Amino acid sequence: MTTATIAPWKGCPTQDESASAGGYAAVSTDGTVYPFGLPASLGGPLHSLDGAGVVDLAVGPSGRGCWAATQRGHVLVRGDSPDHGSITDLEPGQAVVALQAMATGLGYYLVTERGQVHAFGAAPDHGSLEAGPHQPIVDMMLRPDSGGYWLVAADGGVFTFGNAPFLGSAGDVRLDSEVVSAAATATGAGYWMATRDGSLLAFGDAEDLGSLADLGIEGPVVSLAASRRVLGYWIMTARGDTRAFGDAEFHGTTPPGADNAPMVALAPVAGG
Repeated sequence: MTTATIAPWKGCPTQDESASAGGYAAVSTDGTVYPFGLPASLGGPLHSLDGAGVVDLAVGPSGRGCWAATQRGHVLVRGDSPDHGSITDLEPGQAVVALQAMATGLGYYLVTERGQVHAFGAAPDHGSLEAGPHQPIVDMMLRPDSGGYWLVAADGGVFTFGNAPFLGSAGDVRLDSEVVSAAATATGAGYWMATRDGSLLAFGDAEDLGSLADLGIEGPVVSLAASRRVLGYWIMTARGDTRAFGDAEFHGTTPPGADNAPMVALAPVAGG
């Protein structure tokens, strides 16, 4: 029987001084950040300079800062998270789909739907796809030591770089719904993928701890984020409905009416 942690909406539960290692934040396409188990100062709207919608979010290791990426590759910064740069020469027809920060907060990556990886700060560049994938890239997963990363395509295909091992894919499986998000386990020896209709795929040491489809919760799913402890994850829908599975701590879900600006990403504290 699948179980997930949930509670009625009572406002964003935040902490004034310190951040919970199990805390997380969500962001909507208009750049509004919702912190859970994190300082209240992390919340509120981020204003994009390029007019493009926000596509992804990363929370710094202190839990008191964050980065958000727009579709055009501009990085919005809040709190104590340093600005390592943005993409200034994005090729026409390309769109950024993912942002991944190093556990140290000293660098981050932006990834386009064609599999081009842009490294900033101290983030080591392990390469990009030389040829565009058959299906667009939808997410990136980073090894705990930043020694490699995986790119994940909408059909479940997986592309490895650096010391990231290939642990399986769904590229040769007919899925009922496209993959929209992916996350690696804390060990770096497994990963999960979430599909838009709420199904879950697990590879390596990643365990299937349940999904929104198992709970009968309607999507569309937009984000899957992994617990940094042992084995657990959060899954969030475009309406902000969030569930915690395994050892992932539940700190709250986004407010009713958040679908006025659809949610796009949920992120835990980096390296927490």
